Amino acid sequence: MSKLTNIPRSEWKAFFDRLSDTLLGKWAEVEVSSLDLGDQIIAEWVPMYGITYDSKDDLLGVAIDRFNHIIRHP
Repeated sequence: MSKLTNIPRSEWKAFFDRLSDTLLGKWAEVEVSSLDLGDQIIAEWVPMYGITYDSKDDLLGVAIDRFNHIIRHP
């Protein structure tokens, strides 16, 4: 069974920087969930470039081949 770990927001930048280094070049699939439209896959198995957190603007950015996705106030 997996163990969940709560990471304080003050540590998000460092955590996502380390995660980004680990994920670079891995393959990713992106699925977006919507109450109105349901679950939809927007990218199928494309190379991952990185993930980062901007604490100043409270944004989480995910970069994959041909797509960038910004999550505001995650």
